[in-house]
Amino acid sequence: MRLYDISRELTTAQLYPGTPPVELRPECFIGDGGFNVKGLSASLHAGTHCDAPLHCIEGGADIASLPLSRFIGRCLVLEVPSERLPPEVFFGKLPPGECRLLLKGGGKAHLSEEAAHDLAGRGVIAVGTDALSVARPEEEAPVHTALLRAGVAVIEMLDLSGVPEGHYTLFAPPVKIAGADGAFCRAVLMEE
Repeated sequence: MRLYDISRELTTAQLYPGTPPVELRPECFIGDGGFNVKGLSASLHAGTHCDAPLHCIEGGADIASLPLSRFIGRCLVLEVPSERLPPEVFFGKLPPGECRLLLKGGGKAHLSEEAAHDLAGRGVIAVGTDALSVARPEEEAPVHTALLRAGVAVIEMLDLSGVPEGHYTLFAPPVKIAGADGAFCRAVLMEE
């Protein structure tokens, strides 16, 4: 069994423009109190993370309310062109039934709004990407809203560089934070 760590290291991962830098700061030292303790200041959308409906839907579900089944189970890693992806890119490639889909596009593949609606209607229960976002900046709100309103989990900033296209088991549950619009996750793929 081979495991792939597909998470980016939080303190060095590229940040979405305008996101404050991640800060890891010491709060206690072994010499002072017997333990090293560090504090963290970061956007919940830094590094590899999951988005909740609350991210773009007023009154939407928070990250702690989402079913873990969206983030754990069989998935397909699909190499895609590094561009705005129309629905046609996925024809004939998705397995029947519920599907988790991870897009490997060199950090530049983004869904179109049409593709987001199409995937949500075809049994996709999670979409992950190796890009900063599942959408281009000018389509952020409509793409996220289409996916999250349909109950499709969104996982962004994956590191799929060392993962061949194919079927895997995904483990990417978000940290449970009540009231949060997103959360960090440690994403792992297991070969089937």
